[in-house]
Amino acid sequence: MYFPMRDVYECQMHDGELEGGRCLPISTEVVYTAGGSPSSFGARSIAVSKKMIYVFINRLGGSGPGFLVRFPKLRRPGIADLFDNSDGRYRQVMTLYSNSLRSMEIVQTNVSDTALCASANGNYVLVGRHLVGSSARQWFKVTNDGKSNPAALEIRCRSTKLGRKA
Repeated sequence: MYFPMRDVYECQMHDGELEGGRCLPISTEVVYTAGGSPSSFGARSIAVSKKMIYVFINRLGGSGPGFLVRFPKLRRPGIADLFDNSDGRYRQVMTLYSNSLRSMEIVQTNVSDTALCASANGNYVLVGRHLVGSSARQWFKVTNDGKSNPAALEIRCRSTKLGRKA
């Protein structure tokens, strides 16, 4: 299971609790105590395909343009006993971070917001984005982590009233 929380984390549910750790250290978060909003960037939403993690990165404390990137899913080192091998474990984690960041591909810049979702089988990622200066959302489908292609979508919504379909 992956989720964004400034950085991107990979975790597993174990006895009702999440266990795991950071796999993509992508935020530029800084300590900021003055008035206004900070200019730190970080992960706002993600979609995970079979081979890649798609991430929308934007300002954490305000508005403004962001960008869409993707990273290959790299195998996170297994949980090790830090007391037995703290130096080796630390090196494994730092190597993972280095390899992840080095492999980042920028998919789109100047994006004001992004909707991301992946198919259950991981073969498709749907990207809905507003480019800065545009009022229309553009939809793109990525198949097997290739190039994004414009997708003609018909979005249907069902209204509900007190839990019953209208």
